[in-house]
Amino acid sequence: MAPGYACDVAYETPRDARMSKSDYKRLVKLAKTGASRMTGEDRERQRRSFAFGNGAIENGAITRRSVDKAAEKLAQTRKRNR
Repeated sequence: MAPGYACDVAYETPRDARMSKSDYKRLVKLAKTGASRMTGEDRERQRRSFAFGNGAIENGAITRRSVDKAAEKLAQTRKRNR
């Protein structure tokens, strides 16, 4: 197994799926400036989606509803501690 790889299977991106350097730079710039345009609601939705996606990988009992309940409880705790 090659160092830094989790398995012996090598993956090569198909040539037609590669992006040009200028497209890459444009997307990086858009990502950097676009994130600041997210509303608080957008960020919260993204945060919950991230938590669900990562949590469900580790624990099949994690549901979107359980993530929503935990996020609402955390929000209430934060409001009380202000």
